[in-house]
Amino acid sequence: MTDLPQGWREQSFAQSFLTPPIGNKKLKVKECLTEGAFPVIDQGEVFITGYTNEEDLVTRVDDFVIVFGDHTRCLKYVTFDFVCGADGVKVLKPMPELDGQFAFYMLLSTELRSKGYARHLSLLKSRTFLIPTLIEQERIVEILEEQFSRLDSALASVKAVREKSKAFRRSLLHSAFSGELTGGTEGWREVELGEVCEYVRGVTYGKTDATDKPTKGFLPLLRATNIDDGRLVLTEFVYVPESKVKPVQMLQSGDLVMAASSGSIQVVGKSAPVPLGFIGTFGAFCAVLRPNHDTNQQFLNFFITSPKVRETWSAAARGTNINNLKREPVLSTQIPLPALVEQERIVEILEEQFSRLDKALEVANQLEARIASERRSLLHAAFTGELTSQWRKTHV
Repeated sequence: MTDLPQGWREQSFAQSFLTPPIGNKKLKVKECLTEGAFPVIDQGEVFITGYTNEEDLVTRVDDFVIVFGDHTRCLKYVTFDFVCGADGVKVLKPMPELDGQFAFYMLLSTELRSKGYARHLSLLKSRTFLIPTLIEQERIVEILEEQFSRLDSALASVKAVREKSKAFRRSLLHSAFSGELTGGTEGWREVELGEVCEYVRGVTYGKTDATDKPTKGFLPLLRATNIDDGRLVLTEFVYVPESKVKPVQMLQSGDLVMAASSGSIQVVGKSAPVPLGFIGTFGAFCAVLRPNHDTNQQFLNFFITSPKVRETWSAAARGTNINNLKREPVLSTQIPLPALVEQERIVEILEEQFSRLDKALEVANQLEARIASERRSLLHAAFTGELTSQWRKTHV
């Protein structure tokens, strides 16, 4: 590379880092404890996965190491003894002429294309890095930490808004179904869901039946991935022959589509109303709740999304590889049911309040995106020499 900043040099990964072997000193995530003598660090985004008392597995740290997720590309700066998680953990140690924090930020600024769950260390090893003098490395770290501290404070405010919004949403839903929102439960009935709606489970269609392109005589097939907790994402479909869809599996206006199976238990129970005019069907991981004329669709949807119901259904979902929420736990769920006119009033209040929350969250999302963009810009400026260009005029 030409035109390097004054005092900078270019060097390879092998000139910059050691990769000390870990051997078999690793622990499976399922063997982690909630408490223990030694923290377990894996390649996931959470800094500490769990704990263990297995001293013979400990990786000793004199001052610091950098943990690199071979599959995830996650980076962690670790200054204490720890046990490596079982898969994909690589330990990197910068050469003595590199400041540790500088080396960590340098790796954070290095973009690696995603290879899915394949390994990425080979990509990192093929990179070269621009290295300033040690004193300039320390100045870069000083500036970055000052700026990142400012950004982290702003990000903490964003997270606080999200937590308050989540708590207020939970509170609103509790108030709605306890009668507090509309002044009490006089005239309400406590009934099972099976009394107010029909439950229809989706079916499996063979791969030879399906196509990923809109085709005459084919219907869009909603899957659990199309459910985004309160709305349907109507952009990516598989299409199946209309001739193979039973009438009961045809979606109707007023239906609620819910995720009845999933590889992750947290997804089970997510639901969304079918929009007016949508024509299609739904797959085996989904079920439809079809409310009767005495039950407002959105009232039922809000009930399903209330924390108590979600937690109950998540706990009821069982399976070896796929968590499956069966018909009986759903239809036996007790729902407090006011008259239809009061259901509509509750929906009106909730939609108004949730709209205000959504606007606040949109502002929070925009701020978070700006923070991430500024963080990337700072890292780019740091490792191209731009961040310390003025500093070099008086110190180099």
